Amino acid sequence: MLITISPRVAVTNIGQPTTTTLSPELMAISPDTELDTLINASSGEKYPMFNGKYVFENPALCSEVKNLSVLLIVHTAPDHFKLAIRRTWANDTYYRKFGVSIVLFLLGRVEDATLQKKMETEFKDYRDMLQGNFRDAYKNLTHKGVMGYRWITERCRNAKYILKTDDDIVVNMFQLFTRVLPNFHNKTKQIFCNHVYTGTMPIIREKTSKWHVNENHFRGKTAYPEYCSGFMVLYTNDVIPAIYRAATMTPFFWVDDVYLYGLAPGHVPGIKYSDMKRTDHMLDWQKALNCYRNVTENLGKKCDYLVTGSRKLQVSEETWIEMRKQFDHVVGTNST
Repeated sequence: MLITISPRVAVTNIGQPTTTTLSPELMAISPDTELDTLINASSGEKYPMFNGKYVFENPALCSEVKNLSVLLIVHTAPDHFKLAIRRTWANDTYYRKFGVSIVLFLLGRVEDATLQKKMETEFKDYRDMLQGNFRDAYKNLTHKGVMGYRWITERCRNAKYILKTDDDIVVNMFQLFTRVLPNFHNKTKQIFCNHVYTGTMPIIREKTSKWHVNENHFRGKTAYPEYCSGFMVLYTNDVIPAIYRAATMTPFFWVDDVYLYGLAPGHVPGIKYSDMKRTDHMLDWQKALNCYRNVTENLGKKCDYLVTGSRKLQVSEETWIEMRKQFDHVVGTNST
């Protein structure tokens, strides 16, 4: 039910899905009782938020699109790089011959009334944002991600793939469509990412660190179980309802990459991780841009980065231009 609260914004009440609508496969997902002790959720919320409200949403964003190949889910902050993304790699007019994509930016609540009004105006203009009724903060990224799982489960069953990214990257969508997605055709329960294997990522206990984890969480452990780096994670859409269902049983943990792409999917029987190659990502934007420029200036060379870093509109636009140049050259070479 939509409740209008101003001419420009609506709040959507969301409630728990009823178990009577769940498939036997989803009903079979069960909690890991050991996680209650291991995670020791102490944030005041044992599980991520499910019964809050969307401050604004476009419920028809996916359903209005025919033959939707990829839903791009971008975790962003209210004043970050949405325009750069809309103008570059999320603009599927550049690669529509390979497939259709749309973008959805995930946001939390802000206390600044001026900023909120600005966001509402932007939502009215683009209709590609989803704002949840939780504070937009670094340690609330798990809430943001679970909100995304829920929205996809309820609103976007027609997309074939879900590509979740951070807002400070550029994705080479030409490579995604021509090199990556064909590997997952007719496959189910797939996650493709920079896979962090069990025991290889230390749990940071230093109190001065941005990623400090209290001794009460993962007590006695020195490293995390398997998960994905969250800068880019690709899913086959069939698995999203199962991950969302699993999240309702997975105690809250604020380190979002560990929770969203490790602990919650870990409840889903048969889920399969595929690992990026080391040469698929370069998050140092200057090195990535230099690589692409070197290729387009010396066309005999090659730059295979699927995803690169970016923190400015200009960098995103320049990187995207070079990606397009390289792809146009490859297409031209292959057609001669």
